[in-house]
Amino acid sequence: MVNEGTLFSGVMLIAAAATFFISIYTGRNRWQDVLSPTTIRMGMVFWLVAGLSALLTGTRQLFAYFGLYEIDKAIFIFGGIPSSLLVAPAIGMVVFILSGNKTKASVSTTLFALFAFGVFVASAAGGIAGPQVTYWGTGYVLSNELAKTMLLLGIFVPGIAASSIMLLFGKYSGSSASESSLTYSALAMAILISALSLEMIVGGGNAELLLSFRGLVALSAFLVFKAYVSGTTARLSPRSSARNTPLRSA
Repeated sequence: MVNEGTLFSGVMLIAAAATFFISIYTGRNRWQDVLSPTTIRMGMVFWLVAGLSALLTGTRQLFAYFGLYEIDKAIFIFGGIPSSLLVAPAIGMVVFILSGNKTKASVSTTLFALFAFGVFVASAAGGIAGPQVTYWGTGYVLSNELAKTMLLLGIFVPGIAASSIMLLFGKYSGSSASESSLTYSALAMAILISALSLEMIVGGGNAELLLSFRGLVALSAFLVFKAYVSGTTARLSPRSSARNTPLRSA
């Protein structure tokens, strides 16, 4: 066995995944009178993929706790798929918010998903070193510097840009409820994308840094719960008869 820190890390991530899933299930109908169906669907896709990524990472840490590193590594490689694809629905959501066009949003999501999958394939093909065993879990390092650069410029930077645009747009959403939801969601997206991307780029050799990445995933799940669930029905009324925006119209 490794140690109890790895067990704690795994359980924390599985709890975070459960929070993502519960938030989506509980809040799926709560925002339909405030946010547009397209915005809601893309948000749900993003957080479903986020939950899957957290679940896979947490599960592999449980295997690592029992010293089953081959299974841990296999799940790490497979888990790179949802972690890479995570940014695609965020890009699609921003395109929809800026253009109000569902077709453009769908095409953008599809194209970026294909690009992100290509980044994953290039990263996996470049080689993975590890596991690096620490008190708080196991980490792996991408052997190819080009793969790290592709993750940085192709996943991390676009993800942070999309989150920032959502955060700014929330101020002009036309309702206090959608502004609150978008603020929490955008912060959660930025934190999650940062944690997942930087863990893959930097690696998990430093125990404290690895724990901070895992803690940020849990924080993201908490913010999603705030965004989707914590508001009451009374808060979901428009601030005023504000103009029709993509957030509410399509």
